[in-house]
Amino acid sequence: MLASGSGDGTVRLWDIAMRSKVATLEGHRWSVESLVFSWDGGTLASGSRDRTVRLWDVGTQREIAILKGHTNDVNSLAFSWDGGTLASGSEDGTVLLWDMSPYITPQSRDPDFDGDGSVGFSDFLQFAQKFGLREGDAGYHAKYDLDKDGAIGFGDFLEFANAYGQSQVTLLN
Repeated sequence: MLASGSGDGTVRLWDIAMRSKVATLEGHRWSVESLVFSWDGGTLASGSRDRTVRLWDVGTQREIAILKGHTNDVNSLAFSWDGGTLASGSEDGTVLLWDMSPYITPQSRDPDFDGDGSVGFSDFLQFAQKFGLREGDAGYHAKYDLDKDGAIGFGDFLEFANAYGQSQVTLLN
């Protein structure tokens, strides 16, 4: 998924694999100056010359919230790695930190992919199915990209192995 902001105040969502527009999100009164996805890709934040930050649910393409507090253009945004905090920077010279807990559930990097409360073999099987995929590939999902490098690979495997309780990983040639 790719997001683009426009001078007409809209945000467009694009399916990169299909090379097509998925949705047009409307709400800002002025041009969209900044965009950022939460690490899991489920939430999009957009900052605008209208001095607001809007939160969007990517799956439903609906507005979640309007965050107000800046007195000038919002031109930079960043989510914390777990999605629990959003930072917004403005031409007014301020950076505001927003608690996201009322709007989205923070994500952990704990690879309990099946949600049973423990990291085990079924989690490994789910991870193995995603191994080798990159952002933009069909089937890629950010929750399996534990090291957040845009690819589900060896670094993610090391994090998974660490969570699985292994004290060390031995590589075989």
